[in-house]
Amino acid sequence: MALSKRNRIYSKLIVAVVLSVFAIQILAMLPAFVFNTSGQTGSGPNLSSITLSDYNGNDQSGAADLAAGKIAAYDYALTPSELSQLNSSFSKISAPSSLYDLLLNPVNTTFGFNPFQFETVRQAVNYVVDRNYFVDNLLGGFGIPALSAFAGQPDMLTVANTTARYSSFSQYSLALANQSIYGTLISKGAQLSSSGSSGNKTWMYNGQPVTIYLVQRIDDPTRDTYAGFLASQLQDLGFTVDTVQATLTKANTLVYGSDPHNATWSVYPESWGAVYLYYDEGLPASFGSTEGGVAPFSDNIGLTMGNYNDTAYEQSDLIRQGNQADQISSALFGGNFNSF
Repeated sequence: MALSKRNRIYSKLIVAVVLSVFAIQILAMLPAFVFNTSGQTGSGPNLSSITLSDYNGNDQSGAADLAAGKIAAYDYALTPSELSQLNSSFSKISAPSSLYDLLLNPVNTTFGFNPFQFETVRQAVNYVVDRNYFVDNLLGGFGIPALSAFAGQPDMLTVANTTARYSSFSQYSLALANQSIYGTLISKGAQLSSSGSSGNKTWMYNGQPVTIYLVQRIDDPTRDTYAGFLASQLQDLGFTVDTVQATLTKANTLVYGSDPHNATWSVYPESWGAVYLYYDEGLPASFGSTEGGVAPFSDNIGLTMGNYNDTAYEQSDLIRQGNQADQISSALFGGNFNSF
């Protein structure tokens, strides 16, 4: 899949999260480079050759080969559990190197009633994301709970005035999430019905359960574990959750390579490596609109999504925000600005 096509689709989808209260994100501070220091002599390298290996996104295989001594260095983030498998001869360089976020499909879909098409429901997901739980329990404390892609010093200070107005969304509260979701879905014709002897409430639309398709990355221990936690939270809010098990290859095809209107996915826990760049004007362009992927957001400006024109299945506020993001990112992308 061409990079430009992937960027178009990814940016189109995440703009709904970024613009309707920025990103549902957790910045992870994990070792970005691990190497074996045993047997080193002299002041510099004494190798006659270096072999580079590509694990194609399979971090478990990379970590296992590192622990087994099959490779001498691994240039990507490792989880705390993976680090614990390495012996004392290994050294590590720690740096903010990974970004975790939830990607929501904001387009009304053919598979049913997609609650994330509504801005207020997407906003409410911020209350469902327990960022502290993610950092403390899944990352072993090696992380920073965040509201935007700019989540490490000094960038956090740079954007503080902008993100401060959204600070309330960083709290974890299923009660607040339920309050917002309930008002929105009831007004759109959904019903909250009792099911079974337990009396649990289930969201229904036109006689069918409102189902959220959660992509579960079974090849990533951190996101695999978190998907189970997130599924239970969404079920507590009355949604029916259908987990779609996927590896990196399947997730790329399903999430980034398909028309979101015809896709069978609703939410995807993402992870990005090497995203931390100081004053990187490309970051808001790529996370906030599709301009970085060449194609504008909406056909109100130009071609939508490259191959997919889903304007008819999007809420008007999403189109308006997407066009606004394109205008801003176009200026950033082309360097057409003269003030901070």
